[in-house]
Amino acid sequence: MGNARPVTTVRDRPGCVWIAASLFLAVGLLFVVGSLGLFTNNSEDPLWGRLLAFAMGLVGAGIGACLLWRTPLMTTSIDVARRCVVIREQGLAGRREHTIDADQIRNVIVAETLDGDGDATYQAQIVLVSGEHLALSRVWMPDRRPSAKQVEVLGQVLTQDLGVRLVDGVALPVGRSDATPN
Repeated sequence: MGNARPVTTVRDRPGCVWIAASLFLAVGLLFVVGSLGLFTNNSEDPLWGRLLAFAMGLVGAGIGACLLWRTPLMTTSIDVARRCVVIREQGLAGRREHTIDADQIRNVIVAETLDGDGDATYQAQIVLVSGEHLALSRVWMPDRRPSAKQVEVLGQVLTQDLGVRLVDGVALPVGRSDATPN
């Protein structure tokens, strides 16, 4: 613990989700405003066609807005001087901060669950002494490597710089609802 870094930060940037959500939002809004008169052939389209385009646009824009709302930028920082881990979320829903005392951390794991197709998805999580799982990202990734890298960096700093003794063990598969969003 000789040359400890004052603060180590791991960022989760769900850029691909933001891009997909922006596309849903943009195309959905295009359908909405198009059906309200922006389409050049609007007078030739039957009313049911314009209503269908409007409804489809609302659904697409709603999905995009929901995705943007639910996937904030998450930053996990380990403050060696204060002996704590700070998880910050910043997104359209506002800013939230969750501070965890280093002594309350039991382990840092890569949680695994299955998606709708039966394929494995992964998420980095902090397991508290109480058994609660705190997600370090709102996005479940199809590739284990980014989550494993987050876990490796956080685990090294917790054990080497703070002297926290992490409990070894195999991460059990968890349901998506088991990880508490911060």
